[in-house]
Amino acid sequence: MNDNEKNTEYEAGVTETERRKVNLKKLKYGTLSIIITIIVIAAVVLVNVIVGVLSTQNNLTVDLTADDFYEISPETTEYLKQVTQNIEIAVMVQESALNTSDGSTYGVYYKQAYEIMKKYPQANSRIKLKFVDITLHPEEAARYSAVYQGSIESGAIVTSLLDDAGRPVRVKVNAISDLFNTELNYQTYQYDILSSKAEQVLTTAVIYVTDVKRLKAYLMSVEAAESYTPSNIEQMLKDNGYDVARWNPSEPIPTDMDLLVVDCPLNDFPENIIDQIYNYLENDGKYGKNMVYLANSAQKQTPNINTFLREWGLSLRQGVVIGETDPQKLVTAQSEYWFQTRINTMNADGSASNPYAEGVSNTNLPTVVFAATPIDILFSNQGIVNTVPLLQTSDTAFADTSILDELNGVEPSTTKEQGIYTVMALSYKYSFNDNNEMIKSNVLVLGSSEMLDSTVTSSNNYSNAEYFISTVNVMTGKTSAIIVTAKADDTGTFEVTQERYNVSYMVLMIALPLAVLIIGAVVLLRRRHK
Repeated sequence: MNDNEKNTEYEAGVTETERRKVNLKKLKYGTLSIIITIIVIAAVVLVNVIVGVLSTQNNLTVDLTADDFYEISPETTEYLKQVTQNIEIAVMVQESALNTSDGSTYGVYYKQAYEIMKKYPQANSRIKLKFVDITLHPEEAARYSAVYQGSIESGAIVTSLLDDAGRPVRVKVNAISDLFNTELNYQTYQYDILSSKAEQVLTTAVIYVTDVKRLKAYLMSVEAAESYTPSNIEQMLKDNGYDVARWNPSEPIPTDMDLLVVDCPLNDFPENIIDQIYNYLENDGKYGKNMVYLANSAQKQTPNINTFLREWGLSLRQGVVIGETDPQKLVTAQSEYWFQTRINTMNADGSASNPYAEGVSNTNLPTVVFAATPIDILFSNQGIVNTVPLLQTSDTAFADTSILDELNGVEPSTTKEQGIYTVMALSYKYSFNDNNEMIKSNVLVLGSSEMLDSTVTSSNNYSNAEYFISTVNVMTGKTSAIIVTAKADDTGTFEVTQERYNVSYMVLMIALPLAVLIIGAVVLLRRRHK
């Protein structure tokens, strides 16, 4: 008996009522299958839509880079959370100009800057981010005319403190080019991006518009050493919330000076300038002033400056620390002049941690030294004067006096002395105010201005920038500041290009729901024909 005969025999024995029950059962389960399929498809589509919306609003992305290239630091996030004023960051370009992933170096860094910008409103709802095509909306520039006298053009980034009516009260204007450390490529005669300082610039701008009291740093105008490469100190101070100006020593010292920077003078100072600096630091016995002195191996003899420093317990020795006998401490095997040392994480007596390094995120990172003048610590404390060695070489470093002999017209010597050398030191004098609080005047000396060269301070591999700014912040009392250093794209990253986005969209939004629909239809048809 074949299957058709069996079915005919079966159907002959089935009553109409029973047949209706079977059909009703099939209809019931078939309808249920259709409903379940529709619900599943709707759920998949809804989840994709919700994730898409949330990703747009909250940037639900995962940074898989080794140094969190697309993230802001926890310190910046914590600071932003504490902001209670209304802040607006207006970027005067179309959003698509930065939100690009064309695979080029500029594309990678523009995308990084864009992602960093989006972190600020995510950290605090009082911070708003907007992109404005100023060529289409020139009226935007007029919003800032009452508080900003300069011109605001395409490519500007305007960070504003807003009043309750949404009007700018104080602004900080940067350019998109300020978000990157660049270097001129002499082969293409174009500027190559070395690293990103987007977080530096944006965080500093927020601090600038919200800070009530600004600290003022003045760079002393001096004739620099002939072979001197300008340090990055001016830009570093600006990037970390200091107002920076120039002081001509032929004029009186400005009354609002909080920090004096003497960057690698070629010649000695006359006594009248030494007296001005001395009186500035003494501050009529009230102290509370600060000075940074950067030495350089190309300087001539400076007896007046050395006499001044000796009163502060420090002395610049004849000679230059030019290398390491330990090849593991060399920055590059091709040169013994660039070498690495470590931050002193303990005080000289080993009693407590080094407070000047508290702003350094990773004290295990080396600090780079190049051709530093040795700094002698004459005493640890004498009366109201105290000294602190902040950076020293290992005992495998060596110094050479022949370089200075040649510069000063003396018969070169061949003496090379191996030992531990101090290359960064601080001295302070103190008094007590009416509230019995200790008030200090500080003098920070670096044996090498090259330690603050932009190539070094923009690298993620060295602690030079953080240690210097951390020390200056402690000196000036700017202990609540955020120290932000540059980020380089040192690791390979997964770039979501437009092509990859289109593929992902087709798979998640079309192919996956369609596959579920087809599977559901196949299951339904098979069940109905059983």
